[in-house]
Amino acid sequence: MHFDWRARAALERRMARPAFRALSRALGRAVLHATIAPVATALAESRATEDDLLFAVRCQGVAGHLQPLLGQATGVWTAATLDALELEATRIAQRSTRLRSDLGAIAHAAAAEDLSWSPLKGTWLRLAADAHPERRPSADIDLLVDPDDAARWDALLRSLGYACIDVDRHAMYMPAGAGPADAAGDHPDHPRPVEVHTRISEVVFGVARDVTTAYRQGLQPSRVDGLSLRAPSAGALALHLVLHGAAAMVSRGLRVSQLLDLRHLGADDSTRASLRAHLPVEAWAVATLAERDVPGLVSPSLLVALADVAPPARLQRAIRSRPGVMEGDALRWRTAVGEWRLAGTRHVVRRLREAVAGRVALGSGAEATAVGAVGTHVRSALDRLTGPRPPAASGE
Repeated sequence: MHFDWRARAALERRMARPAFRALSRALGRAVLHATIAPVATALAESRATEDDLLFAVRCQGVAGHLQPLLGQATGVWTAATLDALELEATRIAQRSTRLRSDLGAIAHAAAAEDLSWSPLKGTWLRLAADAHPERRPSADIDLLVDPDDAARWDALLRSLGYACIDVDRHAMYMPAGAGPADAAGDHPDHPRPVEVHTRISEVVFGVARDVTTAYRQGLQPSRVDGLSLRAPSAGALALHLVLHGAAAMVSRGLRVSQLLDLRHLGADDSTRASLRAHLPVEAWAVATLAERDVPGLVSPSLLVALADVAPPARLQRAIRSRPGVMEGDALRWRTAVGEWRLAGTRHVVRRLREAVAGRVALGSGAEATAVGAVGTHVRSALDRLTGPRPPAASGE
């Protein structure tokens, strides 16, 4: 998703407050255990306001999960707050429905061209795992395609009115005329981009990790909700959730709505075996941070299965110091300090390079051109210090 970074910086400063962190963790526990009690306790102990609560709910994307619990909050929270939560849930549902409609149009066009694809993460969970569109907000549509078909996918999306706006770790396509999104909350009119991936990889602890081959081995031709696709197995989905989760949870943190996806890791033997074989330390990190922030989220059998693949004590301490749930980190300074303990100086400088370049390229028009030029020179200088990105980082 594309944001106005000046608004995003102000957002992150507000997210850095202790009340936001307390409310974020409380929201995860409230949803998991179907009670508003953790949120009421966090509000009282942090002396936060109901406006702070609404802010945390919007940032963490959990209004739809709270919706069935609002009856417990009658007389506890004001009518205005309850109405705002209902409205946010409705907006998430509307946008999810529009994303589903977009996906349907793309899938039918792909079928006509005999192009195969697989939905990734939230795109798959919206289709198959959760019948409530208000409970799974997401920024975009994520598709995994065969590398040999990338050019044909580019032509197909352009024929549907999309423009390719970025090619880095994946190709991002935006509908014509789409503007920046509001940095807080979900809105039906936010842009609905499409990301086309040929690989599933992330840099975790400074090392590029790629699970594309293992993920593809778990794909099966299927028809879901009227769409022909290649569906991931439980083990393949677990690999992607853990890899994405590890990369985010040790840096900026996951939204609570994304953290709740970890309930889909499952307790079956094949999933545990796949995680132990391909992502043992990453799975340990994700399970440990999730259990710390939202106890009971991860299957106890998975925690037991990962106990003997725990990393050395020094790395354990560094991982446990990381955010887990998303919290404010303006310019990623706290992220950089934490990742230095995990991955070393080269990785940290690369992260800072990306943060500076992202914040410097503000706005649009003449201002962005002038300031963006400075950002380009800064990034170029830091590139010379850090070297090129690992090839595997060009995937998901």
